[in-house]
Amino acid sequence: MEKKEIDALNIYPNKSNKIDVLTPHKIIVVFLVQEYVNLKCKLLSDASSQNISYPAKYRRKFTLLLLKLIQYPDLPYMDLHNLLTSKQFGLSKEHLESFESLMEMLNDNGVEILLDLQKFVEKMMSENVGINQFGILILYIRRIVMLLDRLTFDDMMKLFKDIKMYYEKGMRGLLIAPSSNITEMTDDNPILMKTSQSKWSMKQADFFVSQQCHLLENNERRALSPIDLQNKLKEVIQDNPLHSQAHILSYMNNLRVRDYLNSLEAFHRAFDRSAVKSHNPPETKGFQYSSLNLSIMHAQFGNNKEALASLKECIMLAQEVGDQVCLQLAQSWLCLLDKSNIQLNMQSCERNISNQTELTLVHSVSLGMQFVVNVAAISGFLPSKLFELLMKSEVINFQHTLMDLITNCIAQKAAVWTMYGKNEMASLCSQLLLQAVRTHAKRENDSMENCEAICHSLCCIALWLAVQGEFSLSSVVLYHTQNRFPRDPMSRYWMICDGYITALSAIYQHQWDVASKACSKVYTLDRNVSLLQRARLNIARRNLTGARKILENLLTDDVLEPLNRVRAMILLANTKMNGNSVSADVVTILKEALIYANAKYFSYEAAIVDVNFAFVLLNTGMPTQALKTITGCMDTVLANGGLYDTAKTMFLFVKCLIAAEPDADRKLSKMNRCKDILEETVEKFTKLGCYAKVMDVYIYLAQFYNEAQQFSERNKFAMQFRLLESKHPIPLEYLNVFF
Repeated sequence: MEKKEIDALNIYPNKSNKIDVLTPHKIIVVFLVQEYVNLKCKLLSDASSQNISYPAKYRRKFTLLLLKLIQYPDLPYMDLHNLLTSKQFGLSKEHLESFESLMEMLNDNGVEILLDLQKFVEKMMSENVGINQFGILILYIRRIVMLLDRLTFDDMMKLFKDIKMYYEKGMRGLLIAPSSNITEMTDDNPILMKTSQSKWSMKQADFFVSQQCHLLENNERRALSPIDLQNKLKEVIQDNPLHSQAHILSYMNNLRVRDYLNSLEAFHRAFDRSAVKSHNPPETKGFQYSSLNLSIMHAQFGNNKEALASLKECIMLAQEVGDQVCLQLAQSWLCLLDKSNIQLNMQSCERNISNQTELTLVHSVSLGMQFVVNVAAISGFLPSKLFELLMKSEVINFQHTLMDLITNCIAQKAAVWTMYGKNEMASLCSQLLLQAVRTHAKRENDSMENCEAICHSLCCIALWLAVQGEFSLSSVVLYHTQNRFPRDPMSRYWMICDGYITALSAIYQHQWDVASKACSKVYTLDRNVSLLQRARLNIARRNLTGARKILENLLTDDVLEPLNRVRAMILLANTKMNGNSVSADVVTILKEALIYANAKYFSYEAAIVDVNFAFVLLNTGMPTQALKTITGCMDTVLANGGLYDTAKTMFLFVKCLIAAEPDADRKLSKMNRCKDILEETVEKFTKLGCYAKVMDVYIYLAQFYNEAQQFSERNKFAMQFRLLESKHPIPLEYLNVFF
């Protein structure tokens, strides 16, 4: 082998290369293989007279053990010995005894065992003993033996003394703590204990960094904790100062705990270490990606102005070197950060579909389409156009098996369906995503089951269960989500969902203090959602002035999301409805809300506006028009609404139906037919804990039958009201309230 090839494999420290070190741990790994080969040869020689072979279960354990020992840094001998006797990676009895005998001989007889190590290489490479099953281990052994051959006698003696000291120190530790428990190595929780002489080799560092990066992106729960990961990264960076990917992982680790300063420092160090050495234009490729990633980092922390500035710099640098992939990625992020040219961005994405020349460009094209849909959805674009773009993105993703974008696309469909008020479809998409990812993870042994799209889907399902009155099931889903996504930024989603559901349940049950605390928690995470929920709380408490003030201030915000804006307008109209009295400007507010909802294609919110219109018409003496209005919107509410909205709509429908009938006998006949509807209404309100609404139904029925002179029925519902009021006393001001 030529000298330059030997230098490339050099792992013993010298003046020119101190990255890889020939340590006692590495020599002992070779000894383990040597004793395996000796034992297997012995068993093969005895096979003619007896049916003897190395047990299959121990062969598998030993193979996995060798893989771990090569991939990860050195272990102290005590921990290595505990690992050799562990349940997961333990050696067979004969193998362990022969290895321990060899170590005792090495300690007693001297350096000649090291000098004779090279004689066993040919035996290890023999096909007869099946050593070829180890694959890359052959290269590892050859490299170590070659470097042993290059050592001088003084270097060999120094290595022998290090091995002897390493062994003696480990044996003393075993005598003191023979039953010491060591954490078992797994694919995601490796033993990463270093000795003072060991170093992270470049290949070990590459493997560790790539593994943890993949876990942080797709399954953070299985990655190391932030503190442990940062400690390991300090060791990697200390041993490999120019390892830029270690700084990238440090940046991701700081980002998960929202540490802006350390994230920025790690980011700068990463691109300082990977800076381009040449100033020739064809080789300056790389600076544009530093600007792009800096823009993404600022976007993660909500610094849109700084993000746009870095993005513009990225575009200029990418244009200089003609990097189409970087330009496409920059355009995708520009779609998300700059919402002023949505139509142009949509047209550009459609043109780029036909320009898929490489996988990275395909990925960026599909990602850009999803970003455009994300922004265009809240800008009032035609829903069919958005779903068409999502379908094109989905086709690209399936053609190239881009699992991360496949999951994002399904989660985005659920979000779009939710925005347009099709909550059943959104729940179906979320369940489909969870099942598809679970199936894929089992089949491909992948870790996509903890990606961001899963967090969104779980939150969507939890919210849908809550509005259906299944608060216990919703809390179970949220608890599961909390365990799967314990840290920011994904923890923000379930925290917002949890606070929203808590406040909603407390408002239904008149638990004002609980609802107020939940609104305060949500405020730090999503100001607009918190203010809307605070307004609902004030309306429920009949603090109409306070609710009106919050909503008027919220509606003055020019960048308020369209869905939140139309909901705020509906709540503002509710602040002007007090019992059966309705303010004069309610119709104006509701009309503006209806126009806005129709312009943005918010069909469910438009239906809720019509329900409010029906209430206004009923209380202004126009029951026939009220009946027509609520009949036109009932299907939408019943098909997509939660229990509270559907029960309230059904109750109002019965009231409109009865009020629109002038004949008393026919009123009584219709009421008898509507009893099933009102019973279902009572069941829904009771499931939510809205006892004030249940009392409203009983009051209405008692008054109706009193006017119809059906005294037995009147007394029946009056008694039900009294029994409920004795169990759940509610002040009179909370009764007969439309909200």
